[in-house]
Amino acid sequence: MHIGNPQPSRRSLWRLLGARVSFLLLPVTLLPGSAARHGIWKHEGSLRNALCAAFLFATLTSPALAQSPPNASAILSRFPLPGLDDGFVPQGLTVTGGDILLGGYLWPLPGPQACRVYRLSPAGETKASRDIDAPCSHAGGLASASGRLFIADTKRLIELDAQKLDTKRVWPLAKPLVGSFLAGRDGEIWIGDYLTRGEAKIYRIRLADLDKAEKTLAASAASATLPIPHKTQGAAFAPDGSLWLSQSGQTFGSITHHDGATGTLLATYPAPTGIEDIGFDAAGLLWASSETGSRRWNKAKAPFPFVYSIDTRKLRP
Repeated sequence: MHIGNPQPSRRSLWRLLGARVSFLLLPVTLLPGSAARHGIWKHEGSLRNALCAAFLFATLTSPALAQSPPNASAILSRFPLPGLDDGFVPQGLTVTGGDILLGGYLWPLPGPQACRVYRLSPAGETKASRDIDAPCSHAGGLASASGRLFIADTKRLIELDAQKLDTKRVWPLAKPLVGSFLAGRDGEIWIGDYLTRGEAKIYRIRLADLDKAEKTLAASAASATLPIPHKTQGAAFAPDGSLWLSQSGQTFGSITHHDGATGTLLATYPAPTGIEDIGFDAAGLLWASSETGSRRWNKAKAPFPFVYSIDTRKLRP
């Protein structure tokens, strides 16, 4: 268990939120009654949006509200999730070319094309974003392999242009192959399924075999499988070849370390609640995001609505 600053009660958090709202609206309440008649409220909508943006920024960066997560000492950096005001729920993540690619879906679902991908700098700058121009409702996994970019979306695998993020090809998935999350390395991708019971696996698909699949991609195309824990949400191979997985729900988060050849469990570490997909950068830092605190999952016990980097050497059981 992480020992840190005492966590504020729910009542104190709401009091803090109320105080911030009152402070932000104070200049508005002090305006004279004739303000509207003199055109001061000509840009009322812009002022309201600016106040809301300032409030959101203050909330996400507040030490009192950004609760200290498990293994906080291993988290080297963090920045707020993009697209929260649009209802964006983060899911898939990969790191390529020095950028963090973060995929997810909009909530409530706007239709069959509900997925979005953000290209982010390690400092949190949004360099680009793209709504996926193919049927997509979850975008549970993102992976880069041999310069190619893929999204796992439950019933389908989508290849995107690695630069423009346009859809290049879509493969329907045949059970037991289900695209809950995705990992990649040279010449291959690994497709995994989120299961709460039964035998959970991650399947290796060589890119050469993927390109031979004319229509549906079936488990028979897999050249290997590895056992994985239940409730796995994300996967990534470290530079040393070992496999790292993330598991979560609305009340817990964990990261597991596995032998990359056999899947043997090496260690388990507590992690932020709602941790989703993960990916390693060139320096060996593990990047992740949590869906708790998004519009859909805003009642989680310990929300952590950030993209963050983890030094795996500092993780403690």
